[in-house]
Amino acid sequence: MNGVLRNAFAARRWRPPGALGLGLLLAVGCFDDTAQAGDAEATAAALQARGLLVVAGDYQSTALSRVDLDRELVVAPAFLHSGSALSGSGSALSGDVVAGRMAAGCACPEHAALVLDRGRGVVTRLRGLEVVGQLDVAGGFRSNPQDALGFDDEVWVARGEREPVGGAAIGPLGGGDDVLVVGHDAKVRARLALSGLSTLGGGTAMAGSGAYDGDGWWLPLASISPDFQSVGPGRVVAIAREGAEATSTGGQGPTHALRVAATLDLPTLRNCRAARIATPSTPRLVVACSGPFSADLPTQVAQSGLAVFALDATGQAHGAPLVLPASALGGRHVGFALDVEAAQPVAWFVSTGAVAAAGGAVVADRLFRVDLVTQEASQRHLAAGAFSLGGLHVDAVRGRIWVVDHANLAGDLWILPLAGVDGQARRLRTSAGGLRALELGPW
Repeated sequence: MNGVLRNAFAARRWRPPGALGLGLLLAVGCFDDTAQAGDAEATAAALQARGLLVVAGDYQSTALSRVDLDRELVVAPAFLHSGSALSGSGSALSGDVVAGRMAAGCACPEHAALVLDRGRGVVTRLRGLEVVGQLDVAGGFRSNPQDALGFDDEVWVARGEREPVGGAAIGPLGGGDDVLVVGHDAKVRARLALSGLSTLGGGTAMAGSGAYDGDGWWLPLASISPDFQSVGPGRVVAIAREGAEATSTGGQGPTHALRVAATLDLPTLRNCRAARIATPSTPRLVVACSGPFSADLPTQVAQSGLAVFALDATGQAHGAPLVLPASALGGRHVGFALDVEAAQPVAWFVSTGAVAAAGGAVVADRLFRVDLVTQEASQRHLAAGAFSLGGLHVDAVRGRIWVVDHANLAGDLWILPLAGVDGQARRLRTSAGGLRALELGPW
């Protein structure tokens, strides 16, 4: 794939799915760094421990694998893919798939995970390696869901596109550009429109990847025009349950309403796409903003960066945010990948590179570590090329950070120590076949 196409595909992770064909057949090749086939006992034991969901693909087909964090091995390669025969709705995976998250503290089944298919508007619920349910969150229009949060009996979904004019026949799944609550029985329990929260007149809110603090789901809003050419100032909103049913576990039974519990504005930043919560002694909400891709590079960099909000004991932000501009964080705009160390005021993010211009050179992606107290940023990994670094996963228990580098032919996952030098990094190859890692999710 040439650099221009890779650039377009990378941007497509948050744009509406285009006219790419949905590949339904996946050729699974040999796998390195995986548990031996037939080692069922070891695989079963690995499924009882903390794992990592790897979403691999080529933007036409998708394969899901599971990594054992203790042994740093792929223990279930391509256990579900675009060619899999599924029961229930029978909706196979498209080529635009990301991992959702399970709400911290919920009474969720052990080893549960969510997979969000943006191309088809379907949330797939996993328990171990089995599909236990699929939820339609489109209903016949391109809802382009961006993130999902799972509770013990329902799923919250941030949908990015509006129902088309004249789509009244769609029924209870109509709406879009909202947060939709769907029970595991596939019934719609609540919906909260987000369009009115966009900072761009006539634009969609387009919520990105959020963070849950036990009461509210903090969603960054891109506030972008339907043609993706204009972007409003940054904004983050906290979505919570209405009234007496607001509990840290999500409670049992129907959710009757949602409310906007807080609104935080970032007037100097644009296109905010990811939020995470670092919770040492002083909790911090960290937001990554990439700036407008439709602007020239200096303008994009000037409107890109990290924002850090201090949260009090009730989860409310207080005081002005600390803004770390992209110009002081490597000089390139901040990418969509962000994670934090839960017990340390430290954030990790990707600085996005560039394809070669006429007479120029390729600028590779870089992984940075930022101390949120000292504001000191240090480069920890130089990617194999531009637009090749994808998902991040901080494993503070084992002192590791996992990062996708899907352009690296020797290993599409890198494992780095949280403290140390690049020479201590290890590469993990998830597949020798055609599909390479794109996203990571906790499991």
